Amino acid sequence: MSHTPLAAPSSTYSFSPKLLILLFSGTLITSLAQGFMLIGVPWIIVQMPGGTELLGAASFILNLIIFFSGPALGTWMDRINRKTSFVGIRFLAAFGLLIAALLSQSQATLPAALVLSLTLVNFIVTFDQSARVAYAQALLESRNFRAVNTLFELQNQGGNLLVGASLALVIHDMSPQTLLWALMALFILSGLLLAMLPKTAPAPTIAKKSLLAALGEAATYLKTRPRLTLISLVSFGPYICVQTGNFLVPVLLVKMLNGTIEDFAIFEISFALGALGVALSIKFANRLSPFTLMTISMVSFASWTLSQVIWPSMLTIIWFAFFAGWGNSTIRIARNSWLMDEVPQHMMGRILSFFQTAMIAMKTIALGLAAWLVTSFSPWHALAMVGIAQTGATIVMIIVGHLKYKEGPAAPHIK
Repeated sequence: MSHTPLAAPSSTYSFSPKLLILLFSGTLITSLAQGFMLIGVPWIIVQMPGGTELLGAASFILNLIIFFSGPALGTWMDRINRKTSFVGIRFLAAFGLLIAALLSQSQATLPAALVLSLTLVNFIVTFDQSARVAYAQALLESRNFRAVNTLFELQNQGGNLLVGASLALVIHDMSPQTLLWALMALFILSGLLLAMLPKTAPAPTIAKKSLLAALGEAATYLKTRPRLTLISLVSFGPYICVQTGNFLVPVLLVKMLNGTIEDFAIFEISFALGALGVALSIKFANRLSPFTLMTISMVSFASWTLSQVIWPSMLTIIWFAFFAGWGNSTIRIARNSWLMDEVPQHMMGRILSFFQTAMIAMKTIALGLAAWLVTSFSPWHALAMVGIAQTGATIVMIIVGHLKYKEGPAAPHIK
């Protein structure tokens, strides 16, 4: 591979030291910024008077916005160079954080600034997952797909580990205003590093299609592959639980267990260590089919959620999070690598946006129910709802995958 930053868009690449360093460092810095935002800011909001209700309402409204904008953004990603969306969303996050940091200078507008920053970064996180998968698919040779998804997951969870280790220090010793300025700087640095990566070409077959025609093409693709569609959707179960947990875990620790920010930091470290455990299981995972790996991951995550329902304690919520971290990361690696093999490049943005939109709908319902159950009943009732839903998704995946393999060995991948 050439070491020139802007190589021919039509090229595909193997890993080189420069490509590896840029991908890892740029996405790691993004993960650090996202981690401090998605973990630190909810904790600050929960401590405010009426903070629990404010955080729940903000999370619910955010997901409505993402739900309605998802299909259009997926089509936009398929029209333009993959690098533009992959890098551009980081500068968009930095601009939004600039506005939030300016608003935070007044105590009267501080809650609004925190909600604005949390909403924006949540939005960025959602579409960064799709943007980086689509970029890697267009840039790399297919034999590198599982490796690059493992790299993405390791840097993401490595970032979470660093966040967890330093979260208490940041929350105690850094003002919300300083935190927002620092996060803005991290997003800018991440964008500058990733801007040095090679370009990829936009998909020529979609450039002249209308939005509805482009979305119709992707919908037809999914309609003719029901098992791919259904298994992909239920595989988002752990992600939905994690995102709901961004609201629910601080509430559980504060309201039920009298926890502190140090306990929350230990939870993040435990979860991140489990996720980093994927590096130790790479040889084992490579021997398994994507479906088998996803099923094992779903069972691991369901076991964690059910253990909290049966026995809500520091042990099950914090220390058992190790198994949830492994399951959440492993299923994402398996699903993304599988979709990169199965879905044509020119439709990847739209297909991922369909799944993201459906996932947001499920997550919005989960967040709405969790916020209602917390305020109307107790945090435990919200926890029980999450555990039951995750167990149901695991059962669906096992049934659908079992039916597929009963049909015979005609295809190595689930269609």
